[in-house]
Amino acid sequence: MAAHATLGASKADQWIECPGSIALSSGKVSSSSTYADWGTAAHELASWCLTSATEPDAAAYKGRKIAVGEKYHTVDDEMIECVQRYVDIVREYVTNTGGHLLVEHRVDYSAVIGVPESFGTADAIILAGDELIVIDLKTGRGEEVDAFENKQMRMYAIGALEDFGQVSDFNTVRKVIVQPRISWNPSEHVDTVDELNAFAAKAARAGQIAMLCLDGADDPLLHLKAGEKQ
Repeated sequence: MAAHATLGASKADQWIECPGSIALSSGKVSSSSTYADWGTAAHELASWCLTSATEPDAAAYKGRKIAVGEKYHTVDDEMIECVQRYVDIVREYVTNTGGHLLVEHRVDYSAVIGVPESFGTADAIILAGDELIVIDLKTGRGEEVDAFENKQMRMYAIGALEDFGQVSDFNTVRKVIVQPRISWNPSEHVDTVDELNAFAAKAARAGQIAMLCLDGADDPLLHLKAGEKQ
């Protein structure tokens, strides 16, 4: 199994809106940053809290060092505040819906878009009757991320529907983005399954073009579209 998806959910803005860029960026190594590593550590802490029966709150891990690559990030008050807000929101959704929680769940949408090894990892998924809830933690301080028509969240939702569509007859998917270092209130938007199916068709077209360009069967320069997000 590939460690990284060519058409990953976190890069959905890039490959859906500018499919030729996947071929042009192939083989180039993207470096991480201190901010991104801090976010990775915060996600690890959130996972610990949501899956631990004995230490469910972030404050219990104060001073713990979390390895990210070759570096370590110490759980401090700022990380605790950020993560605890996210954890509280996830638990509130679980309590209010009586749903089943899955943490750091890998969703695969390869069959939907027709490109093998296409997947992403959703921070939290809640199976709540006829509604599927997908929750994402953002730790950045810069741009506030909106759940409305968010392509990354929609790809998570499409993969989750593929995984759990046989478990329950879902009518809607609620996408929730929690970004505590910018706003204490989450951004939330609901898609119907029909809306997601229409989006999936668009994603499939873009994914096929991206792979044709990557395989050398099409010219990537013909499939470039500049934009702030991509």
